Amino acid sequence: MIFFDPERIQGAAAIGTEAGEPYYEPNVIMLPALSGTAVEAAVEKLARNGEFDWLLGPSRTEQQN
Repeated sequence: MIFFDPERIQGAAAIGTEAGEPYYEPNVIMLPALSGTAVEAAVEKLARNGEFDWLLGPSRTEQQN
């Protein structure tokens, strides 16, 4: 996972697109500001909401179907 704040992603996208190429970053999480506390809170909230469930693979119920 990569964590960006708006300023940093803007800079990364600008550098990435200078050559006319599209900017793509898998597993990007945008936060209003970066800090250890903010990253931990975001990961905990996203995990509670099931946003990372796809990382666990198919459930046993899905495998039986």
